[in-house]
Amino acid sequence: MSVARLVFLVGMFGPPLLLLAMGRSYRQRSVPARGAFWGGVFGYGVGVVLTLLAMLEPAVAWSDSLMRELTVHGGLLAGSVVGMGSGWALGARRGGAALD
Repeated sequence: MSVARLVFLVGMFGPPLLLLAMGRSYRQRSVPARGAFWGGVFGYGVGVVLTLLAMLEPAVAWSDSLMRELTVHGGLLAGSVVGMGSGWALGARRGGAALD
């Protein structure tokens, strides 16, 4: 199995499992952790859309397209990581304010 396919599989199954675990005790988590949860959900959704758009690109454009390969194989994982990071940062900037 190539590294690209391994990254794709980790990106496909890893973030949803992590978000499922984070969502289980959502109410007891801190404000930055809640922000990371929602940022991860949003980032994963954006990653899914970008990955699907890259996969549906015409076959003629597939040759020697590094950006397409990075988007297809790493889009899910990158979207989740960027979303969780930005959600955590926004939650931390917000301070101790409750989200409820």
